[in-house]
Amino acid sequence: RVAELRTDFEYRMMLVHVDVEDSSNPILFLNDLCVQNDFTLILAWSEEEAARYLETVKAFDGKDDSLIRKREFTTHIEQVTHALGSVRSVNKTDASQ
Repeated sequence: RVAELRTDFEYRMMLVHVDVEDSSNPILFLNDLCVQNDFTLILAWSEEEAARYLETVKAFDGKDDSLIRKREFTTHIEQVTHALGSVRSVNKTDASQ
């Protein structure tokens, strides 16, 4: 059944709620299955954690990756402002002056 999804979706993930004490063997099996079928395996140890993963995936669904991509600083002023702004005692307003 998992292999049938191989061409249906661009991004495939398997979210697993782990609720058993000895979970190493089932997790190893699921890990192998996900690697073979190009899935992303996400493990959650509580229902709240699983819900947060689902909320995050849903929030970014349909959006381009520029929201999470590292910003490139092209000019020298942007690079210096970013470098100085990363120092705790210097804020971005002070660094740009």
